[in-house]
Amino acid sequence: MRSGSTAIEFLAFLLVVGGSATGCGIGAGIARQHGLGAARGAIVGAIVGAAAVVASYRLWAFRGRRAVHNRAIAPDQDCVVRGAKFRCRIDRGAGGHTGAVYDEHGDLRWRYGVRKNDRGRSWKNPLNKKDFVVADPQTGEEIFLRRASFFPSSFTVNDARGLRGTVRVVSVLRNMYAIKLTSGRPWTYRMPLFTVWFWGETDESPEFWVREVTKMAWDILIRPGIENQPLMAVLSFIHVERWNYS
Repeated sequence: MRSGSTAIEFLAFLLVVGGSATGCGIGAGIARQHGLGAARGAIVGAIVGAAAVVASYRLWAFRGRRAVHNRAIAPDQDCVVRGAKFRCRIDRGAGGHTGAVYDEHGDLRWRYGVRKNDRGRSWKNPLNKKDFVVADPQTGEEIFLRRASFFPSSFTVNDARGLRGTVRVVSVLRNMYAIKLTSGRPWTYRMPLFTVWFWGETDESPEFWVREVTKMAWDILIRPGIENQPLMAVLSFIHVERWNYS
């Protein structure tokens, strides 16, 4: 499962394409400013263009060393057959903060939305961000996410029994999250640029996968053995954050 082009790849491409033209332009400007001839200006331009190409190559090499982080490993057949499958869908015309999670048969599993944070405004939550609540319509059981820190941006995952985990934004572009639930190992959830394939991985391998069907609908596959409800609460929250703020 390829993640498509990354930001570094795109930057490298721009440097390669624009290197020669930029170099020639700079060389011509230097030649005019210092009264150099056209030949010397061309030499200066070639040097600048070559430097741009070398920089792009170094960026590409860096990207190669990070390749394991820039593309997901596809789920194996056992995971495809036995894994939990959900669709997370944001409601239309409801401000982009409510929605529902359905299983592979189309049955409703959880609904989510926001409600006022009863702790109010604080230095940890200066904008008084509302709690994000995911509820089971059958049992009424709730999991809610609450802002724990404004900068760096982090949230706690809670239920009636107490703390269930934490979620932290770990990318300036808001496309990478660190997820730690008490019921499992920590994950890094990656949403690379220029692709609709996302995934969550431990140090060893991916354990859940997301396909962005539309901006308001995600299809999710979770490896067998992982507790579904708290992870789906977190992914629903990230989906809403991405839709509203990214």
